[in-house]
Amino acid sequence: MKINDKMATLVNAQINAEFHAAYLYLSMSFQMEEEGYDGFAHWFLQQYHEEIEHALEIAHYLQLRSGHPQLTGVAEMPQHHGTPLELFEAAYKHECHVTELIHNIYKEALEASDYATSSFFKRYIDEQVEEENTVLGIIDQLRMAGEKGIYLVNAKLSKR
Repeated sequence: MKINDKMATLVNAQINAEFHAAYLYLSMSFQMEEEGYDGFAHWFLQQYHEEIEHALEIAHYLQLRSGHPQLTGVAEMPQHHGTPLELFEAAYKHECHVTELIHNIYKEALEASDYATSSFFKRYIDEQVEEENTVLGIIDQLRMAGEKGIYLVNAKLSKR
């Protein structure tokens, strides 16, 4: 069954949100690399790849439902995001925003009786719980480690 226009618009917005998230994480990775935090850079680069994968999966789903992915421009990313702790706090805030977007798609899909779309996005709901928890854990580790222990957290994240 063809996806309805309202759902296609929401799904397209999510595709573009995933690309935006990818660029955000790539920008953060570049900053961390430049500052010598190779573990943090690696972690953010892995997030970049994950977001690109999500965007492509969602675009493929839209095409399976006879929808047409429509890419918009990605806004220019900041070149500096602050300290490592501030980067992870910004990442957490961004993940919470993505969670809201996905919840909205799921809610709209259920209201429209679009069970295929609600089923497809259910896994992203579950994944967002994990994403938020992971970033909160890193924030907690950075706070506990303080300035002197930051390199231990950095080293740990290089093994992701």
